[in-house]
Amino acid sequence: MLTKSLALLRKSLVDYNIPIHFSQLVTKAQAKDIIKWFHDNCKWHSAKTYKTVAGTGEEDLDTRKGQVMFARTNPPHTKLMVDLIQHVAVKYNIAIKEGEIDWQFVKYDVGDFFGNHRDSYPTVFGMNDELGVRKLSLTVQLSEESDYEGGELRLENDTSGAYHLNKEIGKGVVFPSWIRHEIKPITKGIRYALVAWQRGPFWS
Repeated sequence: MLTKSLALLRKSLVDYNIPIHFSQLVTKAQAKDIIKWFHDNCKWHSAKTYKTVAGTGEEDLDTRKGQVMFARTNPPHTKLMVDLIQHVAVKYNIAIKEGEIDWQFVKYDVGDFFGNHRDSYPTVFGMNDELGVRKLSLTVQLSEESDYEGGELRLENDTSGAYHLNKEIGKGVVFPSWIRHEIKPITKGIRYALVAWQRGPFWS
């Protein structure tokens, strides 16, 4: 049943033909402001992922290592990010819930990584609660390219192949949350990034 559901899901989402969108979303100064804002207003948590699709149960220590902070309100300098998400949603007729964006600040130190994963399985699973399903994902580079080595963001697209996000500070990418992606291990320095998920009603 699960295999059949995922096969139907893959077909329906490929039919959307949603490309991955790249853009320069913040300046170097704004990136530093965002980093400071999170340090001043939020608390670090150990980044966690789980061995079940529902996001519960036993923690999967082989898939992710890093630290995260969560924001209850929009961080500074995020208007362009929200505008880009909404532009993609309108252009490709993706139903979203305005204001339902989850923000996460991530830190990857030496040895940290995030293995190949999806941000959402938009069917009936527990991680997609009453707030709706994650429809679009956003990542913005907040560190200088010279600040770290490794840590490449790699995205897979079934119809277009693999993409790597430019490491230039302020570069961002919006992509469908079902696309598989990963953060390669950090080998030197620290990588900071801002991540967001736009929620919406379940795919129909």
